[in-house]
Amino acid sequence: MATKIPTIIFEPEYNFGIIAITATSPDFAICIELDKHFNLALVKQESLSVMMNAEAVEFVWFAINCDVREMEICLLNNKSDGNYFLKEMRQTDYILRFSGDWANDNLQKIIDCIKNVDGVQAVAKADVEAIKQKEMLTFEMEDIEYKTKRDFEKGRKLQANKDFANGAY
Repeated sequence: MATKIPTIIFEPEYNFGIIAITATSPDFAICIELDKHFNLALVKQESLSVMMNAEAVEFVWFAINCDVREMEICLLNNKSDGNYFLKEMRQTDYILRFSGDWANDNLQKIIDCIKNVDGVQAVAKADVEAIKQKEMLTFEMEDIEYKTKRDFEKGRKLQANKDFANGAY
């Protein structure tokens, strides 16, 4: 008598939202505008390295993980050296990934804020489930958490002091 082997079907849950941004302005201009309006100090992360056509392509991104607001926001460049992080979103220059109640509650304010940046042509919330390559968006940020902008500035000063002590300057 044959025994049936149980099959486990794993369907990952994507508990984040996406905002697609088309812009000629640089990524840091969007970060500055978000900081100015929401007191968010997005930090440049180590570049995401993705293998494409047998070579590593580096994608620049910024992020903040805020314990006080219980949210995470990441701004990722979708384009690098003629390559796209999400090929199906070729018209998108930047991808803003957000999660947490604060970000969800302030979604329209975030979109309106980004629309006010010079050089931004279009901003729209994207349907995560409709994105075929959504598993690419599950990257993690560095293990740095800032509760407030003051903690961020304090962390930046501490790092500068360490760099100076180590002869980096």
